[in-house]
Amino acid sequence: NYKNGVNLKFCSSNLSINKNIAGFKHLNRLDSVVARSEWTNQNIFEGIITDIDGSIVEGTMTNIFCIKKSKLYTPNISEVGIKGIMRDVILEKFCGYFKQTIEKKITVKFLLESDSVFITNSIIKIVPVKKLEKKKYKIHSAIRDLIKEIKNEKLLEYK
Repeated sequence: NYKNGVNLKFCSSNLSINKNIAGFKHLNRLDSVVARSEWTNQNIFEGIITDIDGSIVEGTMTNIFCIKKSKLYTPNISEVGIKGIMRDVILEKFCGYFKQTIEKKITVKFLLESDSVFITNSIIKIVPVKKLEKKKYKIHSAIRDLIKEIKNEKLLEYK
């Protein structure tokens, strides 16, 4: 049960840029496997991976979102990363919870200055982040609302 949030860490491994497969789910996840092996602390749920420029891309097994001043941000993954099903669901079906939804390059500094952070994938759905390294986050009310909404959604009907 992750309703009270999970702990994340920054990985030292970077994702390789390959514009030909960026955004697609594929079997070549070696970068993520290597990054996932960077910690053994069971209190760490997920690791955040950057590209070679140091911009946030995703988690080792999740997409990442941050909320700042009621605007929702997620990394632009046109050059690297995976566009997960839940990422698309959030961006297309639940953007109304926020003043604006923005895909952009997200720096480590921007992420650490955000009000709230959450991660997604099709297995865990939406999980709030309570701590990233030493930064503690509040769980924004929109995250709790999204969690409730997703429980009511039939994702198989998503197109």
